[in-house]
Amino acid sequence: MSTARNVYRADLASVPEMMRAVEDSLTGKPEKFAYSMKLICEEILVNIVSYAYPEMETGELTINWYDDTENQRLTIVFEDSGAPFNPLLKESPDLSVPMAERKIGGLGIMMVRELSDAVRYAYENGKNILTVEKNYGD
Repeated sequence: MSTARNVYRADLASVPEMMRAVEDSLTGKPEKFAYSMKLICEEILVNIVSYAYPEMETGELTINWYDDTENQRLTIVFEDSGAPFNPLLKESPDLSVPMAERKIGGLGIMMVRELSDAVRYAYENGKNILTVEKNYGD
C-alpha cells in the first residue's frame, strides 16, 4: 500500500495546486476511474475551501491518500478544522423539479455519493473528516 499526505491553505487559490496533487495520485489508473475521482475531489475541495471557515480568512486542509494496489482501491481522506458539517446529511435535490425552481445546493454531494463506492464522515478532535473510497480494478 502506498500512502501520501499533503497539507494546504484552505482557500480557492490553493485548489489548482490541490488538484495537481490529485491528478498526480491518479497517474497510471484507468481513465474512467481517474475522471470520476477528479470530479469527486474537485467538488469536495471547493466546498471545503468555500464553506469550512466562515469566521476566519482561511485554515488548513489535509489530504491523505491510501492506494491499496493489492485490492485496487483508492481511499482519500479530507480533513479540515473548520465549522463542523456533515455533507452526507444534505438532502439530494429533487431532480423532477424544473431547474429554475430547485433549491440551491445538494447536487455536488449527490454526485460524490453516486461516483464513490463508499463515503463516510466523522467529526473527531475538532476536525471534519470526509473519507472517499473507490475501486479501480475491473
